[in-house]
Amino acid sequence: MQLFECIKDIPDPRKRRGIRHPFQAVLKLLLLGFTCRLVAVEHMTSFFAPIWGRLKEPLGFVRPKVPDPTTIRRIINGIKVEQIQKAFEQWVSSLVKSNDTVGSVDGKALRNVKGENGKPKMLLNVFAHDIKLALAEYTIQDKEGESTVLKAALAPLFDRYPGLKILIGDAAFAGKELNEAIVALGRDYVCQIKGNQPLLKKYLEEWFEEKKDAQHGRATEIKKKLKRKVSMGSVD
Repeated sequence: MQLFECIKDIPDPRKRRGIRHPFQAVLKLLLLGFTCRLVAVEHMTSFFAPIWGRLKEPLGFVRPKVPDPTTIRRIINGIKVEQIQKAFEQWVSSLVKSNDTVGSVDGKALRNVKGENGKPKMLLNVFAHDIKLALAEYTIQDKEGESTVLKAALAPLFDRYPGLKILIGDAAFAGKELNEAIVALGRDYVCQIKGNQPLLKKYLEEWFEEKKDAQHGRATEIKKKLKRKVSMGSVD
């Protein structure tokens, strides 16, 4: 499935009166600009202007000039983030399909994008390293934690990517409720604990030592039983 096919269901937020440029054409122009690593609308319009004669028809435009940056920005402001996210996930899902993959989860701060509280906007990112694709992004609201956002998104995330078998995260995702929810949905998790979490690191080290001692004791007991059977001639 092509990405352009996935955005065709996004509704035009504009009123009918005064429309000069097709909505889907503007979306395609934006996607092409982002693909060219152009993050500002002004950069896109100036970049595409010299080759507009070759671009306008394939993208669906009819006017002889690139849309004004103000026009493009009005369209962007009318689109809901959820609509873009749904279209993007639909496209990525068609690429990944049911192939087994591992996803890394982590919170990211958008330094150049401010939230309502004036702080950088926070996102939770799910990234598949083996295929080098971001599978999903979720907004972290003020006073929300990364693990809380991930827990709420687990079911639709796994439905969208049935081949996503393991989630990997740092200590922020080591909570019992989150990991129990991952296991309940038939997936596994790996949490990395760093030295800046000394108490949690201490508990884990003690837990692994207890498990190791218990396994060592069981192995010793099995060896003793085997020796007794060998001495009695009862081993096949």
